[in-house]
Amino acid sequence: MRPPSNSWNSSRQILGIARASCEVSDLNREMELLPELCSLITRHAGRGRIATARTSIPGLKVVASSVTTEPINHVYEPLFGLVVQGAKRILLGDRMLDYGAGQYLVVSVDLPITSHIDVASAEEPFLSIGLMLKPAAISTLLLDAATNDRAAVVPSGIGVSEAPVELLEAVVRLLRLLDHPRDISGAVQGALSPLQVRYLHNRVDML
Repeated sequence: MRPPSNSWNSSRQILGIARASCEVSDLNREMELLPELCSLITRHAGRGRIATARTSIPGLKVVASSVTTEPINHVYEPLFGLVVQGAKRILLGDRMLDYGAGQYLVVSVDLPITSHIDVASAEEPFLSIGLMLKPAAISTLLLDAATNDRAAVVPSGIGVSEAPVELLEAVVRLLRLLDHPRDISGAVQGALSPLQVRYLHNRVDML
């Protein structure tokens, strides 16, 4: 078999450099977005050791906690959750899911779970958002995207994965609307709103 030509090897090297450059660019962009998300969540969550605020965007809440919490049993409805700082642990039966800064959770069906905040401090509080997903078809679509990371996914309607830059940017746009209530139009009500972007590996348009 004839060995690869120098031009072929050069092309592969160029592609490798391009991919590495994109990865560095995404990492740099993520480092820019997370501080803004921290600021937005802190500002809108309110005061208190454990502050939870339901926002003017239906289905969207923001959480800021300077302390860890005890495990709580409750039912998760279909939702999208993103941790911006700190970490949370979820138990579903005998399965355990940990997700921290820059990771997102998708639940596509009602699930009885046990959860608690396990990484938080006064200096670096736990910060997250939660967005109820309706219709359920949207959450199923997001779960399909999350399952691309097989090592991080638990069956039965729940998944955790790394948030791509496109998703972080969409969440930033969503939270920025809270500073401009008049811009929250009827199109946002009860929908996924600015999360409706061409996003993740499937590059699908949300409704």
